[in-house]
Amino acid sequence: MLPLQAHCHRGLGTLYATAGRWGQARTALSIAIDLYCAMGMTFWLLQAEAALGQVSGAGVAGQA
Repeated sequence: MLPLQAHCHRGLGTLYATAGRWGQARTALSIAIDLYCAMGMTFWLLQAEAALGQVSGAGVAGQA
């Protein structure tokens, strides 16, 4: 069930980012990253890290 949980957090993170809820997006993506890392799911780990990078950059630019 952990892979499903990680995928759900990643999906929630991208959904929150689409809605402009940057803090919640970062939180959900960080949880997904932790889960992927713990399970050694490197492909999805890279995807979640890339999404977090986009959210972090957009969140900072969006707040300015």
